[in-house]
Amino acid sequence: MSANAQAADLLEQEMMTDLYSKMSNSCFKKCIDKGYHEEHLNKGETVCLDRCVAKYLETHESIGRILSETTEKNQKEIDGLLEQTNKK
Repeated sequence: MSANAQAADLLEQEMMTDLYSKMSNSCFKKCIDKGYHEEHLNKGETVCLDRCVAKYLETHESIGRILSETTEKNQKEIDGLLEQTNKK
């Protein structure tokens, strides 16, 4: 495996770890009763966590798609400007 591939794999792993950590913290704060009245999650907490995780991942995916599209658009504009500059 090349150094670039290893770096990309490491970056992806760090990003996924960060996503999981942020999602866990956010959904925990939102859904889990701070009093810990029960040993296990109650039905309301479980449903809340399921919905929170689904929405968090859906939002993450949507933002990623938008950023990817924006980056692609910007790169095309930069390539066009470079092409115009090189023709002069």
